Amino acid sequence: MAEESGLADLRALIEQAPDWLLAGGWLLLEHGWQQGEAVRQMMMQQGYQAVATANDYGGNPRVTYGQIVN
Repeated sequence: MAEESGLADLRALIEQAPDWLLAGGWLLLEHGWQQGEAVRQMMMQQGYQAVATANDYGGNPRVTYGQIVN
């Protein structure tokens, strides 16, 4: 089973993405339908801006995104 119910991998991506993205770039992450709130919180804690979650065609929160502004 993935650590932290899969959130450990998402946390690593959120923390490392600013090293790879240009200022103004966006990070989009697909996640489990119950993980949107946790992913938004992690992104906001790391300083991402315009953080939001989009629903899939079934109406489930599935993709969270945020912008790097540094």
